[in-house]
Amino acid sequence: MENQLLPGIVVLNRNYFPDSEMSAYKVGATHFALEIIKCLNENGSLLGIILYKRDETLSEPAIKNETLNGYNTITLFFNFRMNDESVMEAIDRAIVMLYRSETDNLIVYYHTDTIIQYHPKHIPACLTHHGPFVEDFIENYSLIEAYKAFESNEKVHHMLEQQKRGLTTLLSNENIFVLQHSNMQSRFLRNKGIRQDLIKAIIPPIIPITVSEVNLGEKLQYFLKNISENELILTSNAARIDYFKNMDLLIHSALELTKKNIPVKVIITGGSKVDEHKREALYKLIPENLRYRFMFTEKLSKLELYALFKIMKRKGIFVFTSRYETLGITPLEAVLSGVCTIMPDSDLVEASRFFPQKYKFSPSLEMLVDKLNELYFSKDYKTNEVNNYVGSIISEENFKKSFINMWSEITTIVNEKKYSKSASCK
Repeated sequence: MENQLLPGIVVLNRNYFPDSEMSAYKVGATHFALEIIKCLNENGSLLGIILYKRDETLSEPAIKNETLNGYNTITLFFNFRMNDESVMEAIDRAIVMLYRSETDNLIVYYHTDTIIQYHPKHIPACLTHHGPFVEDFIENYSLIEAYKAFESNEKVHHMLEQQKRGLTTLLSNENIFVLQHSNMQSRFLRNKGIRQDLIKAIIPPIIPITVSEVNLGEKLQYFLKNISENELILTSNAARIDYFKNMDLLIHSALELTKKNIPVKVIITGGSKVDEHKREALYKLIPENLRYRFMFTEKLSKLELYALFKIMKRKGIFVFTSRYETLGITPLEAVLSGVCTIMPDSDLVEASRFFPQKYKFSPSLEMLVDKLNELYFSKDYKTNEVNNYVGSIISEENFKKSFINMWSEITTIVNEKKYSKSASCK
């Protein structure tokens, strides 16, 4: 049988689909979906995109066909109170509108498992889990800390129920594969009974961009002005500032370095305008006489982020302090852009597995301070050592190769199933 790649449709939350390629992402995993869209499109295998959006005013699902960012797109409006069958039928209609042929002759890729329960069972599909499995987080921390991390008791229980439904769907449908970039997620799924042969691993699509001059904003530009040769810039950048990111640890480590007479400047970016109270809470951790050494701003656009990385090269360190991370896209973007980056030495931080031991720290204040102190005085943060190491594993070429291989594997399995079914019917 000829193994021509099956065409694909990508399903993504409408709220996370950016207005432009360089917009700031609401969640880090948006980058993952956009690179898969790009890869399928370059390979001539992209049929279109289905964007889903909750609308609590509707009693029945509705679909709208339009062109967004140059892609043939259908938006599905629905809510979780609707009948499962009606939402499933709406998704089926959307797929047919994008692919006017046999609907078992394609693969539908779901950016996450939010609506996988509504996927039409006869159509091959795959999905990626990006956000943490709440149950796994609770097992490693506690229910109380989960309430704190997700910032809502109600959200925790909603996600537990939603993720339970998603797992039930995976366990009951061998037509759905898991496209996984995280060993953490893969372990959890296997422990829940998902067969290993249905889990396909790929290299995460972290592809840095080159930027010219970009306006970082007056305050940030001023903060970075006239950095002396012996000053050390520390930064951490995220889509959100929350319990997971553990930014307190970075602040406390910077304060300890000042006690050692190491001149530091700290930049933390994350959250939106409505999260100003979170940034204010971080400022309150800092003695007033040292606050001039710290700058906290809203999350940066993609161009702004890479402009900051350009300035940071050989001048500073990206300090990733997350307690629990199913990947860690931004620190990987930083290290692949030439910024010295350090990671918690923890099985609960996925990106850590791509880093050499020298650029990891045991997740405690004392050990982080020791690591920063070591890199500062050795000047190793000015070298390309960690960048070259991570770059040998994660690259655009390696991502595309692993993705096409995975898509090809699923194509083969789907074609063999169809062939076997056809032969048994004769």
